[in-house]
Amino acid sequence: MATDNQPTPTPAASEPGHDAVLVGVDGTEKDHPVVTWAAHEAALRSVPLRVVTVVDAALTAMPSGDIVAAGPAVLEALEADAMLALDKAEDTARAAEDSVVIERGVLHGSPTAALLEAAQSAALLVTGGGRKTTLQKILLGTTSLNVAMHAPCPAVLIAHDTPPTPTRNEVVVGVDGSEHSSVALDLAFAEAALRGATVQVATSWGVEVVDGVVVTTPGSSGWDAVEGKYRAKVEAFIATHREQNPDVPVTITVRPGQPANLLTELGDGAALLVIGSRGRGGFRGALLGSVGHRVLQTATCPVAVVRKH
Repeated sequence: MATDNQPTPTPAASEPGHDAVLVGVDGTEKDHPVVTWAAHEAALRSVPLRVVTVVDAALTAMPSGDIVAAGPAVLEALEADAMLALDKAEDTARAAEDSVVIERGVLHGSPTAALLEAAQSAALLVTGGGRKTTLQKILLGTTSLNVAMHAPCPAVLIAHDTPPTPTRNEVVVGVDGSEHSSVALDLAFAEAALRGATVQVATSWGVEVVDGVVVTTPGSSGWDAVEGKYRAKVEAFIATHREQNPDVPVTITVRPGQPANLLTELGDGAALLVIGSRGRGGFRGALLGSVGHRVLQTATCPVAVVRKH
């Protein structure tokens, strides 16, 4: 997708159904895992897959470094590239799920604004992560991050180095006792039900003091007391979700340490990792902000971000 420099997109020529899975592509090799995952998700939901790309032709960088308005020739070339990107994406989707209904369209404007506008009528938005090398999982693309933070529907980010298939049929979800993590639980249980998967609910704890002593020793009475306290909070927090989803198996993981590290570790090999946006702690900490951003940078599985509206 082109540079993110214009605030208002031109509406798409046709509107997708409200249950469609929307996937954004840019015509590069990074599209393959994103489109493949989105096609499988659309098939799981029995809904159309809407494939879109964005043409941002308002401003163009010249070899001299000047920024000028794009002329007709540039616009024509950008539109042709967009159609090629959609052709490639459709071929990828057909190879993944040959029976899925595919809708396609070219959006206009900044990538972030265009995708967010299109997502208003989608059930799920899927896009690629923008991180760099395996050694430098530090930078997340501006479009990917903005979409994840502000999408009106759940947004799934898939980095280009995400393995093609999970090794565990499990949906991991981080909770912190907030309304936002309750929304994350809603999505985690729904996705697990679609997949016949287990939900692994995770929370972490930091410095804890029992009888005047900082708890540091696994298996000690203090350790067991702290772990039991947090486990009881999680059990109470997810009780309604358990009752509403009796056929979905649930496991609970409670560990000390940084929540981002715990979620990234548990997400490795999972079918999906779900985090809530801006969930501030009924237990401790925040699940988006620095923690969520770090998870998006480092996770090795698809990451779904959902926020309370």
